[in-house]
Amino acid sequence: MKRLIEKGLMYGNLIEVSSPQLVARYNRALKALIGRETSLTDFHIDLSGFSPEIGEELNDPWYLNPNGANRQFILLTTAQKSAPLLNIRFSTSRGILVQFIEANEAQLFALTARDVVAGELQGSVFSVEKPEQLFRMRRVTVEADTIGGHVADAEKLTTLIERFRAEPDGWRDESLIAEMIALAARTGDVTRVPINLPAMTFEQPDFWSALFGGIYIFQGQKFPAAITRRPMMEFGTLPIAQVMDFSHRNHIADWLERNQLVEPVVQARGGGPGGAGAGAILRQKMDFILVSVADQLGIEVGTARRTELRKLAYRLGEALPEEFLGLAAMLSWVEEAGPWPRISSEHPAYFYTIRARPGPDRDLVNMLLSELSVMDIRQLFITHKERFYEEYRGWSEVKRQYVADFLAREYMVDKEGARETLFGSEPKMDELARPELKPVPRTGAGMRAGEGTGAGMQGNRIAAGPWGKSLSGGAPDGDPGRPGAGLRNRGAAPCHRGRAVWPDREAQDAERRRGTRMIIGWIRLAFFMLIGLTIAYFLASIYSRSVRREKLEKHWQARALEGDRATFIERGMQAYEKGLKRRLLWLIYILPMVAFNAIFFYVNWF
Repeated sequence: MKRLIEKGLMYGNLIEVSSPQLVARYNRALKALIGRETSLTDFHIDLSGFSPEIGEELNDPWYLNPNGANRQFILLTTAQKSAPLLNIRFSTSRGILVQFIEANEAQLFALTARDVVAGELQGSVFSVEKPEQLFRMRRVTVEADTIGGHVADAEKLTTLIERFRAEPDGWRDESLIAEMIALAARTGDVTRVPINLPAMTFEQPDFWSALFGGIYIFQGQKFPAAITRRPMMEFGTLPIAQVMDFSHRNHIADWLERNQLVEPVVQARGGGPGGAGAGAILRQKMDFILVSVADQLGIEVGTARRTELRKLAYRLGEALPEEFLGLAAMLSWVEEAGPWPRISSEHPAYFYTIRARPGPDRDLVNMLLSELSVMDIRQLFITHKERFYEEYRGWSEVKRQYVADFLAREYMVDKEGARETLFGSEPKMDELARPELKPVPRTGAGMRAGEGTGAGMQGNRIAAGPWGKSLSGGAPDGDPGRPGAGLRNRGAAPCHRGRAVWPDREAQDAERRRGTRMIIGWIRLAFFMLIGLTIAYFLASIYSRSVRREKLEKHWQARALEGDRATFIERGMQAYEKGLKRRLLWLIYILPMVAFNAIFFYVNWF
């Protein structure tokens, strides 16, 4: 890790704490939060006030986050908002803290000028011992105050001032005045410079947690799901409709497509918009894969320049990994040298060819994709540093040197440009999702998770993936020879087994035009059908009325009834108009239209 630290790839942009006054303030906060102090006189802190040097001194890297669920923080300066957040347990923690500082920057600036501010990210649980407890953490409240209690004292002083003004004899109350003077000595004039640091509550329906080996929870999507890194059977029954693990690639691809969360990296071919940039991205991904293969096989690649890596590709020949071959076929299409490749979700290269669509969960989805394409070390470093550091520890020295040099040379010099090329212009990918701020009561226990129980993988429907039509075959995830290989739990929504396939864009446009023409044809048919039914209705109505009138005339003659014949027939026709037989004529409209819509629905969706 020393190599990463020296190149600014680890512990970069931390805030230095070296003045005796700031060290003393930090110790006061540390004593109040965990009952311990540091003997260090110079150290660095991250966004939350965590210091890796103090963590090493105390032999406790989680000293500000002991239970993993409610992270504590120490603010010495508002400049901490630009620092990274280390030891992340929840992907939303950084966004929450940054928003809290930005929303209260003026107050925090004034407070940190006189004291240290400490607080906590309070979830709806006190500890997370079971995976199902994560699904109750949909709301996080941030509460903070100085160690000297300036915010609490200011609130108390404000109350006393209001009382002093409201009571007619308040100026005679010496104890009240003395208490106000004592509080004002600590807080200052709160009538001119109010001190207010309200609690802020954030919603986090979608997030990643490092607990239990790593789990992605998406409760705010149209089709909720949980995606685990470890085998899903280890988690038992979870309170969400669908559960998958990283081995269920088809299911994950299908779920991403149904929620419209991803898009292809390649947007055009040749020199068109997105074409040239996509080619460079694909070539770099291929280089990363070759370096990983060389590291695994123990092959020396020198300085791992592109010419040396190309020689390695020639040497490996048919032994090249499928990820490399799939990206090579895609690159050939981009450079107008080959046909459009059909890369399904069963292909190892599939998740290397997609990225998250713009939206509130863009960084979280890219984080997930980076774990499904771990050989793309640049995307892994940008979107999921925790997993990057974990992978880094298992690499050889040669690969470590290559990766560190590449990131320092290609990424660190232009972070914004690299992120925009890889992921689009917004949002910033090294800043994790900012949960939405909600004006909700602070005392709420959190929103309930979905009522469904753990998810299973059931059914054998071949579903279309993000970029293509349904196929007629494909092996399901899991062991096809094992009964119940689909891992099914009762009460779960089905997770379709799908092959997500890249389509030919021209064919996709033609398919869209055919669909438009088909809908217009159905509308035209319905229009003429309605005209025909209207004509049939009026003819049937005229015929029915004539039959009824004829029956009334015959009835008058057969019974030799007394009275006016015309009046009798008129009353009979009025009764007919209000009767059931007359209303049954509406079935001429109803039955054909019901049949028409049923056929239309069946043909297009089944």
